[in-house]
Amino acid sequence: METLRTTPRTTILAATAAILVVSTAMGYWLLVGNGDDKEYTGWVIVSVVGTLIAAGLLLRFVPATEAEADGNAPARRALVLGAVALVALVVFWTGLPIIVGIPALVLAAEGRARAGAYGHAGEATAGAVLGGFAALAAVVLLIAGA
Repeated sequence: METLRTTPRTTILAATAAILVVSTAMGYWLLVGNGDDKEYTGWVIVSVVGTLIAAGLLLRFVPATEAEADGNAPARRALVLGAVALVALVVFWTGLPIIVGIPALVLAAEGRARAGAYGHAGEATAGAVLGGFAALAAVVLLIAGA
């Protein structure tokens, strides 16, 4: 978790965008295979909008939360994002669990680091588990073509 905490947010954003683009490509046009322009257009829209949302979360929301001196806000917000990512599995083809789950992991790493001073280690761990599971499940579902 320390590596995730210290990795630059732009690097995490690039990895998130790559995971999103590749996994949704598998779900949208490699497995559908009918060559319909609607699948291609949908994939482009989901990829661009998803990357913009991930950028907002990773480059604005996460640093703002980490900068707060209000106890262990990252742990609490990681839990909320993790729960949102899990609920978003209902619409996994949008990539939303990936987009929300990865910032949950980043906030959970910061929350775990602050847990010694402020507590809430359980919330940080739960946020990491929920966010990580949702992101991984979405990738698997998109690649498997469920």
